[in-house]
Amino acid sequence: MACIRCHRAGGDGGDAGPNLAEIGAKQTRAYLLESIVKPNAKIAPGFDTIVVTLKHGTVAAGIVARETTDTLALRNTDNKLVEMAKADIAKRESAPSGMPEIYQTLLTKTQLRDVVEFLASLKTKEQRLEGNKPRALRGVATTPAANVSPAKASE
Repeated sequence: MACIRCHRAGGDGGDAGPNLAEIGAKQTRAYLLESIVKPNAKIAPGFDTIVVTLKHGTVAAGIVARETTDTLALRNTDNKLVEMAKADIAKRESAPSGMPEIYQTLLTKTQLRDVVEFLASLKTKEQRLEGNKPRALRGVATTPAANVSPAKASE
């Protein structure tokens, strides 16, 4: 698992997926669990992927980074901006989430519960990912602040 490749929490991680810094204050455990095992069920606003086919046949996919009346800029999976003129677009379609639906098979029930509990504990922007992190988040360089550890599932 490489959650931090796409998700940021406490200042660490990528920008392809939603920032998880305050996710525990905003969402329920049920929502967090569903987001992990069925990432296409509810895609966070601003993170829906689109696929465009240009009139000359080139295909581009990514998250809309910027859109004007004349241009469209997508952020692709390599975190690069791909800009195009809207006049050059032949077809524009929604695409599934870039997050694969494999985590339910990769994680044991205990590991999945630990990840959900860890995410539920993220309540503030300042909170850092220190202490006993789920395996998916270990190895992230962080600065010392709060020691956060996953609690036992209560829901």
